[in-house]
Amino acid sequence: MLLGEALKGAQQEGAATELIRISENSIQPCDGCRACWDNGECHIQDDMQQLYHKLVPLAQFPNLDCHLSDLDYPPLPSIHSGVKIS
Repeated sequence: MLLGEALKGAQQEGAATELIRISENSIQPCDGCRACWDNGECHIQDDMQQLYHKLVPLAQFPNLDCHLSDLDYPPLPSIHSGVKIS
């Protein structure tokens, strides 16, 4: 698997990696309610709740800035981290 080789190379260079198979999780699509804009949390209770705490730390790296603020995307929910990203 090509992705596995990429992760192995990143690990050899000292990176912490984790392969998350989205297809093995029950993740519902956004319903556009914008609750995450109001309170920083998604009201949809699915497997994504377990993944938010893994995604929030990524927002701390400015080199990963993909200009989502230029689009109409909400901040990542602050579940488990105590940090609201805006």
